[in-house]
This record gives sequence, C-alpha cells and structure tokens, in this order.
Amino acid sequence: MVLGMPSGSEDMSGECMITKREQELIAILLGSDSWMKGSVLAGMLGCGSRTLQAEIAVVNKMLSKHSRTMKIASNNRLGYRLEGS
Repeated sequence: MVLGMPSGSEDMSGECMITKREQELIAILLGSDSWMKGSVLAGMLGCGSRTLQAEIAVVNKMLSKHSRTMKIASNNRLGYRLEGS
C-alpha cells in the first residue's frame, strides 16, 4: 500500500493503494466496538460528510477485492461500523 496517491488508485502491478485518511478511517473503525456517526467520523478525519462517504465507498471497494466478509456497514440512523473483522 502506498500513501499519497489519489484515492482508489492502482500502482503498476494493479494493487490498490490506500490513502492516509483511508488508513485512519479503518483504524478508527477497528478501534470502535459500536456504530459511529458520520459527523463524528468526518470531524475526526478533518473532512466533510460527502468526502467521508466517498472514502468509505473506496475502502469498501478495496475490501471487496480482498475479503468476502469485511466491509464498512452504514445505517442512516446509527452511522458506520466495520463488520466482519
């Protein structure tokens, strides 16, 4: 994984690279045992809610390539959590 590349980019070998913010997102969700509101996550990451949603989509796409069970689940009322970890 390479830092500093545009979100969801692939290197020459076709491996998906992950940004620092995407790494932080995963780390935050791994450290939480409950749902996290999008506004709280966005604040922790220093981004807006739409950016957060885009980052989650990228991470979920990457996870789907490497794991059939792990994903960031979303719920309109509860927020986000990492499932299958």
